[in-house]
Amino acid sequence: MHTCSALVKQGIDVELIIADREQLIKQDIFDYYTLPENFKITKLKTIGIWRPYYLGYFLQHLHFAVKLQWYLFWTYRYNCTVYSRDEFILFTLIGKVKNKFWESHEGKLNIFAKILLKFITGLVCISVNLKKVYAPYLPDEKILVAHDAVDVQEFFIKHDKQEMRKKYSLPLEKKLVMYIGKLDEVKGARTFAQASNLGNEDVQYIAIGPGPLRE
Repeated sequence: MHTCSALVKQGIDVELIIADREQLIKQDIFDYYTLPENFKITKLKTIGIWRPYYLGYFLQHLHFAVKLQWYLFWTYRYNCTVYSRDEFILFTLIGKVKNKFWESHEGKLNIFAKILLKFITGLVCISVNLKKVYAPYLPDEKILVAHDAVDVQEFFIKHDKQEMRKKYSLPLEKKLVMYIGKLDEVKGARTFAQASNLGNEDVQYIAIGPGPLRE
């Protein structure tokens, strides 16, 4: 959502195409991300199959890819530029869409990714190390490193720190070390919990978020 909004600010006409299936976010998506409604969101009705996990994920993924191709065909969008974090979706658009940009976060090199890299317009990596993964497959001028970003305006908070500590019953004198995000293995929540045992009495560790490791 933030990427789409940033592209609009650069003068680009943006349409975000997503799968229309059950979501955890129930409120208006622009309100949820505190963004202006300055780009179009198109929802494609897609099956939601969650079990068995890998088969269900692949089937709903495949269904979305098929619906996307029909949508682009009927709306005459094959001359557009598609920007995606999903190598399989872009793979299905080879030979059908003029410009394809892939934003990679995980260094995937599966069969779909390897074929896609031969036809891609450009690759965006979120770290220098990820760029090294793809360097043997693409010329340097086709790879852009764009680090994960944050909207710093969200952190210009005018509330008094001590008053906020009182409001949420946090210690007034201790240093606070916080983990905010999904509480699971992949994100490092367990590592944070283990590290909290290494602290001293002057430090308070706080974890905020949902996830399987919450308990």
